[in-house]
Amino acid sequence: MFKDAVARLRDRVKTSNVMKSGETDPDLQSLASKVTTLLDAGSISADTEKITEWAIAQGVSEENAKTFATDVVDAYFEDTADDMVNKSELGSDSEANEEETGEKLKDKKKREKEEKDKEIEKSQRTFLSNIQNTLEVLKSNQETLAAAIEHLLDRSEENSKLNTEFQKLKSELASLSNRPANEKTPVTTNVQKSGESGNLQGFVTQENRDQIEKLIIKGIETGECFLEDMSFYQSTWRLTDRAAKAVNKFKEVQK
Repeated sequence: MFKDAVARLRDRVKTSNVMKSGETDPDLQSLASKVTTLLDAGSISADTEKITEWAIAQGVSEENAKTFATDVVDAYFEDTADDMVNKSELGSDSEANEEETGEKLKDKKKREKEEKDKEIEKSQRTFLSNIQNTLEVLKSNQETLAAAIEHLLDRSEENSKLNTEFQKLKSELASLSNRPANEKTPVTTNVQKSGESGNLQGFVTQENRDQIEKLIIKGIETGECFLEDMSFYQSTWRLTDRAAKAVNKFKEVQK
C-alpha cells in the first residue's frame, strides 16, 4: 500500500504541481513518501487540513500545501479502497473454498453414514439368521425329546400291563393251589426215570425250581400249559406230562 500511494503521488506531483521558476518549495515527491509513511504509522490523520499544516511546516507554500494535501488524501484513500477490493475478492475466494470444503465434508459424512448403516443391517441379518438356526435346533431337539418320552411312556404302560397280568396270574395260581384237579383236564404224572429221553428226572431240586416255574408260565402264555400244571408243580415240585413236554421244548430252544 505504501509503495502504490507514493507512486501515485509522484505522478500527480509531476502533472499537476509543476513548480514555477524561482520557487523554492522542497521536493514534493520526497514529502509525499514521508507523509504516506506517517499515515501508515498513524502519526498523522488522513485529513486535508492536518496534511496542509504539515506540508507548510515542511516549507511548502500554502497554495501548494493545499494541493499537496488533497492529492495525498485522494491517493491514500484510493489505495485503501483497492486493498478493500482485493480483500473482498480474497474473501469471496475463501468463502467459495469453504463452501466447496463443506460440500466435500457433507458428502464424506453421507458416505460414512451409508456404509455404517449397511454394516448395521448386515449385522442384524446375521443375528436374525443365527436366532432362526438356534430355534430350528431347539425345535428338532424338542421333537426328539418328545418322541423319546412317548416311547418311554408306551414301554411303561406295557410294563404296567405285564406286571398287572403277572400279579393276577400269581393270584390265580395261589387260589388254585389248594383246589383238586379239574376233571376235564386231569392231572397225570409221568415221572421220568433215569435213562429216558426227557431232560428232567423226577423231583425238581431247589436250585432249579424258579427256572422251571418261569418255563411253565411261558407255556401258559403260549397255550401249551394250563393253571393245573402250575398248581401241581407248586404242590409237588414235579411236572405233569404236558408241562414236562413244554419245559423240555423251551430248554432245547435256549440251548
